[in-house]
Amino acid sequence: MLSKFCLAAALSLAMLASGSSHAQVSLILNEWNCVAPENYLDSVDFWGSSKSDTFFGRVQGNGGNWIELVVTTDRPDLRRWTLEWTFGSDTISGQGIIRFGDHPLLASLRSGTIITITESTTAEGGLDTDLSYDPASGDWWINICTRDGGPATTTGFLAFGAEIVPLEEGQFEVHHSNWQLTIRDALGNHVFGPVGEAVPGWQGTGINSREVGKLEEDPSPFITPSSNYNDGTSSSFGSPNIWSSGLFSQDFSALRSVINQPLTTTVAGAKLLGTGLVRIENVILTRSHDDRFYVQQPDRAAGIAVLGFAGLPDGYPVNVTGSLTLTSDGELAIQPTSVTVAGAPVAVKPLAMGARAFGGGQALGLQQGTAGSFGPNNVGLHALIYGRVTATGFGWMVVDDGSGRDSGNGAPGIRAEGLVDPSVQVGDFVSVEGSVSLQKTGGQVYPLLRVASPSDVRRIAP
Repeated sequence: MLSKFCLAAALSLAMLASGSSHAQVSLILNEWNCVAPENYLDSVDFWGSSKSDTFFGRVQGNGGNWIELVVTTDRPDLRRWTLEWTFGSDTISGQGIIRFGDHPLLASLRSGTIITITESTTAEGGLDTDLSYDPASGDWWINICTRDGGPATTTGFLAFGAEIVPLEEGQFEVHHSNWQLTIRDALGNHVFGPVGEAVPGWQGTGINSREVGKLEEDPSPFITPSSNYNDGTSSSFGSPNIWSSGLFSQDFSALRSVINQPLTTTVAGAKLLGTGLVRIENVILTRSHDDRFYVQQPDRAAGIAVLGFAGLPDGYPVNVTGSLTLTSDGELAIQPTSVTVAGAPVAVKPLAMGARAFGGGQALGLQQGTAGSFGPNNVGLHALIYGRVTATGFGWMVVDDGSGRDSGNGAPGIRAEGLVDPSVQVGDFVSVEGSVSLQKTGGQVYPLLRVASPSDVRRIAP
């Protein structure tokens, strides 16, 4: 059979590529669901066993086609990595590829992160894509559904004898007949595998259509395909593996100990990371507001909000340690654990920018751009805008430089909010200095200029 020959050749080449290296690996296969759609865990019907998955419970198909991966080194860039799967028996075989997309979250995942990949949506008995990931708060799990627009694409086919059936976009297959996986990086370099049933070193017997395959030891960068991979009926989608009816379970504490160690980086580097504990040194405190203050790199390449009260005058260089977080308006900020003075104060000079460039249209890591803007992301910087006042209210005004951009508040321009000069009227031509921030209106993110003092608003002409 031609399909079997291709499958065997692909497996042989993959095994040669894997070699016998014991170098550290960044991503491993942890569990895969081989329960057939018509079966249950450990039996062909609901009443035949009490076995259930820790997430799905006891359901037919056990959540459908899904696999579970574990990140085993800190902050690998998994964008555009591929997962190559194969399986085969006398009657059916198949192979395909799951390819990660360019989502910024995949650029810097923490060691100990669990990634599950489902074919079925929640409505279909699987799980929708969920990227609400925050290891600092104990959320170490992300799920990517390949059929709801999650950051992964698929290709593949099934072979029934001589009949080749292409799979549709979003489909992949996890099967109980010698299913195996090989992981490659964005350049196609071998990372891990093939791993799974019947590879050299396989510890199990044979996976049947009422079981899962899984790693029955603690995940680490030194796992190999001949580690203790086994078949069983204890299923734990999205959680550390369990075996021997729950008597044993995986320990992730060594992998996840990195969360308590801040990574020293720049403001721009912190935004690229997007999550985790960071330390940024020798940044300039530009302005303090009611619930936050802003710091920026001395070269004004990037700035960021620090939540809380600074207790220091503007201009002081500081070192900031804390956890990265997203505010409800979509602004990446630091929840600080430590802020210390790093030197003598310096003059704070704003960066003048037009309304169309304000906020920036491009994303910087997990910091999204803003509606109606273009150019580099500048959220967090200390800025200066000029224009005509088009609307005012208590504690806010809208300033338009003639570009007529949408402020998100009805009037054209940029919304400036905070301790604005109450004497300013509609029609006045002003300059306004402050911190580039964000506001979410109607589900859309618009730029916002936070003003710390009435002196930061200067009337140029009535």
